[in-house]
Amino acid sequence: MFSESDFEKLKNQALKEAKLTAEQKINKAKEKLLRQKEEFFKSLDLDREKELLKLKYEKILKEKELEINQRYELEFEKFYQNFIQNLKKSLLEKIRQNALVLCECFINKLSSYENGELFLPKFLKNRCQSRFKTTYTESNCFVFKTGSKYIVFDPEESVNKTIQGELCLK
Repeated sequence: MFSESDFEKLKNQALKEAKLTAEQKINKAKEKLLRQKEEFFKSLDLDREKELLKLKYEKILKEKELEINQRYELEFEKFYQNFIQNLKKSLLEKIRQNALVLCECFINKLSSYENGELFLPKFLKNRCQSRFKTTYTESNCFVFKTGSKYIVFDPEESVNKTIQGELCLK
């Protein structure tokens, strides 16, 4: 399993790489523009034209820098979202593989209740036994209903909260 610090490290590493790449591109663009600017200024002797061209190059440089930064920020965001999606998928698959153990733990937590109705995922049918009336649903949630009280364990919500750095169990 991944911890919150692992996510932060990966996120920070990807951000550093994106910033470094962006800075390299910006520096190359700056050098190229400065060379072009110097060559052009050598051919001109007029101070006014020099000043106007200097302003023009500074504006172009700022626009290019902004464009490159925006592009790398978008690429980083896309990479990060893809990473999160893959992580969610692998965690949910691991939870599904260990669903029987989760079911037994969930039922053990309900030992203080005398009666109620248990709703379990369909793929656990005939695999997880309990003394409660059991209904199998298409949902991946584990739900226990007694009177008007519901106890719910939603693996997907737990994974989302874990990835967001929140506690999933209280």
